[in-house]
Amino acid sequence: MSRIFGSLRQNGYVVRDIAAALHHWTTVLGVGPFFVPVHGL
Repeated sequence: MSRIFGSLRQNGYVVRDIAAALHHWTTVLGVGPFFVPVHGL
């Protein structure tokens, strides 16, 4: 917790394989759902 910015609200992770990372997070860790923004379409 930061005294300047308040409590933590969001985390960000950079991964090499987004599909593998989402599969692991949802099946092994039981977290989600995830929303993946798609840019440049």
